[in-house]
Amino acid sequence: MPRVILALNAASASRATRMKIVDLIRVAGVSWNGALDEIEFLGRLFDLGAMRSNDGRFKDAVGDIWQHRVNNPLDWPDDWIFSDGRFNLIDGPRDVFLKFLAEMVHPAVRAKPRRSGEAGTRVQ
Repeated sequence: MPRVILALNAASASRATRMKIVDLIRVAGVSWNGALDEIEFLGRLFDLGAMRSNDGRFKDAVGDIWQHRVNNPLDWPDDWIFSDGRFNLIDGPRDVFLKFLAEMVHPAVRAKPRRSGEAGTRVQ
């Protein structure tokens, strides 16, 4: 897989740029959560226990994500995070999107250091 290097900062992370990055992630089939489960990955960035659930059976985002990605993994597509308004990665604060990208390539998230390149992104 070719390596794509992107130089980003808060000023350059426009909506159009974010969409291009998300498209790259989707097309490349990169697992945004790496070696971590989705709840563990997102818990490194967001207070999931304080976030609402979109499913009335659960009190918070943890229960919601567990139900629809662990218990019934076909309920939501693998790239659900990019369209979930609670996280607002595309239209929300730029620094949140940049932190998300940085977390994607963090060595603790990628099982093997060489896999960081698989994410197709290097945030500078």
